[in-house]
Amino acid sequence: MIKFAYVAAAAAAVLVPVTAVTAAPQSDIVQMLFDKATEIYGGKGFSPTGWETRGELKQGGEVTVQVALKGGSEFSIVGVCDTDCTNLDIYLTDASGKLVDSDVEDDDFPIVAASAPGTYTARIVMVGCSAAPCAYGAKAFKQ
Repeated sequence: MIKFAYVAAAAAAVLVPVTAVTAAPQSDIVQMLFDKATEIYGGKGFSPTGWETRGELKQGGEVTVQVALKGGSEFSIVGVCDTDCTNLDIYLTDASGKLVDSDVEDDDFPIVAASAPGTYTARIVMVGCSAAPCAYGAKAFKQ
């Protein structure tokens, strides 16, 4: 159910005018996609947790970040990336290192979910980037 909510967000993000996306700096594209996801998730009863991360990676690059999720009963972490990115993946593990969720689909908007508060580790992998570095971001939502 959580992943379905973001699929709608990602589909709507695609509808952002192409001229606006291609004219904006790559980091601004990440912000535009965060704003769109926040709008759509808000309509589904979710709110931002306050956690987000951003950066740049070349193809094959990855980063690992800690995510503290609290104040909700369902959580979703959504990833976005710029127009040079074609494939971004996220792996979410709990405090014991157990894989909770992953999104390794061949797309540029991964979604992972957790059903309990806690401290998690998100490993973000830039699988496809046509013009390095590619800007990416991940943002957490709670319900």
